[in-house]
Formats: sequence, C-alpha cells, structure tokens
Amino acid sequence: MPDGNDGDPASTLRKTEEGQYVLKVKGEERTVSEEELFRLAQLAEGANKRFEQAAEAEKKLGESQSALETLKKAYLLADQGDPEAFDQFLSAMGVGESIRKQKVQAFSEFWEQLKPDGSETPPNP
Repeated sequence: MPDGNDGDPASTLRKTEEGQYVLKVKGEERTVSEEELFRLAQLAEGANKRFEQAAEAEKKLGESQSALETLKKAYLLADQGDPEAFDQFLSAMGVGESIRKQKVQAFSEFWEQLKPDGSETPPNP
C-alpha cells in the first residue's frame, strides 16, 4: 500500500493488523477507522473545493473592480465631452450598436454646440 505522503517525509499512512489506519501528518500520528479515513478525505475534498471557489470569487471580484474602474474612467471622460469614452460607457451599459451610434452622434453635436470659441474641450457645465 502506498504511504500516501505525496513526497512529504513527515506524512505517512499505514494499516494496522486490527484494520485501523495510522496517519502521520507533519510528524503527528493519529489512529482512525476506515470510515473516519473516508470522512477525512471527504472533508479535505470539500475544503479544496471551497478554496477553489474562494479563488474564483476573488478573481471575479478583481475583474469586476477593473471593469468598474474602466467604466468610471469612461464616464469621467464622457463628462468632459469625449465621444469615444461616451461610446465605451454606453457599450459597457449594454446599449446596442445602432442605438449607441445615434446617441454618440447626438452627444457629439451637443458638445459641439457648447464650445464657445471652437476650443477642443468645452467647459464642464
């Protein structure tokens, strides 16, 4: 029977003549029944799944925060009259392409009217 130590010399598994199992993990021994050995394996599997779920949730949170920062930047730039940023903002909000084109056209025309002296950036109302 393999010792189940995964290369860790401080971890071993052996079966006794009485049908019990002796686990040695990090130098500490524990005698368990076959049922408890299976229960421990199930607990370990459940813990591994929860760690994977937590890692996935953390990854998604990071992606959401990044998307939120991008959206915030697009909003701030759109608020200064940037039509590309306005288009990006609308896209992130799920507005379809044809409607976006119409809105960006109206947005651009509106900002053009606000430019008092033909400057590139109109004042922020």
